[in-house]
Amino acid sequence: MLEFHHQWLVHPLNQWVDSSLRFVIGKEDACAAVDPQHCFANPDGSLYAPNSFTLVRPAAHFTMEFYVENRAVSGDCHSPFHKSFTENGGRWPAHGICGTISATLVGAFADLLYGVYVAKGREDDVESYGAVADERGVSNGLVEFYRSRGIKRVFVYGWVFEFCVSTTALQLALAGFEVYVVINITAMLGITQGENSIQAKAQVLANAGVEFIYSSQVSG
Repeated sequence: MLEFHHQWLVHPLNQWVDSSLRFVIGKEDACAAVDPQHCFANPDGSLYAPNSFTLVRPAAHFTMEFYVENRAVSGDCHSPFHKSFTENGGRWPAHGICGTISATLVGAFADLLYGVYVAKGREDDVESYGAVADERGVSNGLVEFYRSRGIKRVFVYGWVFEFCVSTTALQLALAGFEVYVVINITAMLGITQGENSIQAKAQVLANAGVEFIYSSQVSG
């Protein structure tokens, strides 16, 4: 497993990690692989997170540590008219359009089996960064899935930390799960200022009881 995102000599979330923690995956543990899609994780994707293609293989391998039925993966599934797109007055270039390569799972993620796939952002006028619920609080079904499986701990990672990963982790913590963000298999845009910066998001998560770890702290 990669121990550091190769953009940095020291991972920007390293200060938040409790290196004393160790985990052995059991039947009450689940993963949430957030948005490992072509648009975010492939170098020719419209919203590619810098240098993140190198995370695809280790993130997929980490996913395989979990029972198949406890694996969750999410992905954007927008229409061309989604409000988040710049051409529709939003902040992002078009991405994750349902039925196109942009929305497909990337690399080894396309070949894995999952207990549930969460398609988010289907409604044009509603944003849904989090895999748990959209901006109105309407459920995407992930919490219900975990509860039906008796899940207690959730390990969250994927694309990208400042938005969809951090939102998903926060939503899961607020829903009562024990949540861990796996930092070395989580892509980042590298935002350093404002409420969407890496450190600001980390503080919000820490305040909610979310822990930060490396994948090497977890064994199957």
